[in-house]
Amino acid sequence: MLGLCSPYSDARSYITLTLQPTVALREEVRQAAETALTLQPNLGEAIVAKGYYHYACLKDYDAAVRYFEQARQFLPNSSRIPESLAYVARRRGEWDRSESYFNEAERLDPRDVSLLTQHALSNICLRRFPEALRKLDQVLNITPDDLDTLVNTAIIAQAEGDLPRASTLLAPLHPAADDAQALETQVYQAILERRPAQIIPRLKEILASLIRRWVYANGELRFYLGWAQEVAGDHAGARKVGDRRAPNWNLPSKNSRKIINSLAISR
Repeated sequence: MLGLCSPYSDARSYITLTLQPTVALREEVRQAAETALTLQPNLGEAIVAKGYYHYACLKDYDAAVRYFEQARQFLPNSSRIPESLAYVARRRGEWDRSESYFNEAERLDPRDVSLLTQHALSNICLRRFPEALRKLDQVLNITPDDLDTLVNTAIIAQAEGDLPRASTLLAPLHPAADDAQALETQVYQAILERRPAQIIPRLKEILASLIRRWVYANGELRFYLGWAQEVAGDHAGARKVGDRRAPNWNLPSKNSRKIINSLAISR
């Protein structure tokens, strides 16, 4: 079992962009998965790891499904198999099939907060907000005051146009500098409420610290800084932030809000 978490977690980080999706990382995941499978070819977790390599790194969904289904015979009671199949189906746009797999996984492990959260995020994408809120409430019953869950609940309130509710949820939160989703959601709330000037100084401070220690992933926050400055009337500042030639700026495209939101369901 030693080391099996590495190919699984690294593959997940590759597809969600938690880690920079480099060729080196992809090769590391491949070697780790193949080594695990060579050492123990009948070990379900090793087969799952190989499936995640095909799913996350190669986006070879047919091969990933074959590995996940192969692993099922060795892990008949593991929620990870239907959970993984749910992610593949979601990536393919097969929402009903993904829903079925999520339900199967939850029957096997009804208290897996990551699983419940991912199911909620699927429902958010489909604008099934009541269903999503029920899943998030389940998570909060297991892990009260979980920051990510409160943020996702606020995202639903924003989508429904209930800005006071979103504000109530977001105002008490103090996310760490590298908690991008929470920070972006707070900035978006300020933009929606037409008070971006209040959050711009903190965003600049956070970005100054991230330049030194988290260069790869700060492009999204720079996008939000530029957006906030534009809404605040600082057009020159927004243009400066939007200059792709600036060093170490990994800036998303104009459709960044859609892309950034999609990252939340990229597993």
